[in-house]
Amino acid sequence: MHRFFPALARRHGYDVCEIPVNDRPRAHGASKYGFFDRAAVALLDLVGVYWLIRRYSPRGEVIALSVMRDEEFANSNIHELRA
Repeated sequence: MHRFFPALARRHGYDVCEIPVNDRPRAHGASKYGFFDRAAVALLDLVGVYWLIRRYSPRGEVIALSVMRDEEFANSNIHELRA
């Protein structure tokens, strides 16, 4: 799922930048992943991202939390803040 975090962050309005890293060749052994192993995992992650995007619903920001009596709420203008 980590491969899709930059796209999800940009979708929510965050800035994303790339930072170069020192990528060294493997010193010992061989990779246990091939192309199809990585592609299968990426496909499953893509299904998970699709589910997250469909599940997300913007609910706005919480301005304040307090305990109000029903008559105080009825007389306040807090219901006008909802969009």
